[in-house]
Amino acid sequence: MSMFYNSGQFADFLKTEVKAAIKEFFAEKGSSLFSTKSLPDHSRYLTRSQVATYLGIAVSTVDYWARIGKLNKIDLSGSPRFDKSEIDANINTFRKYNRPNTTYSL
Repeated sequence: MSMFYNSGQFADFLKTEVKAAIKEFFAEKGSSLFSTKSLPDHSRYLTRSQVATYLGIAVSTVDYWARIGKLNKIDLSGSPRFDKSEIDANINTFRKYNRPNTTYSL
């Protein structure tokens, strides 16, 4: 004699068991899945918008500078980030425009 009489009963049993296994997994490991302890210091790594704000430029300029190699893009957990210490070390090369120091008189 079989434990299941039809495929519908087996599907219901399987669905119940999978749900229970997922609940148990997240009860044990759920909070540690989203822990950032294994990742580098996030205050050191900036997002595109944070870099744009930090340098006073547009996000599209950050993207362009990353594409041409002016900014070094790092992939952290699937997200593009930029090393703030590297930006600070090279801040003089990030000027968008070099404006001359001139005074105008009328």
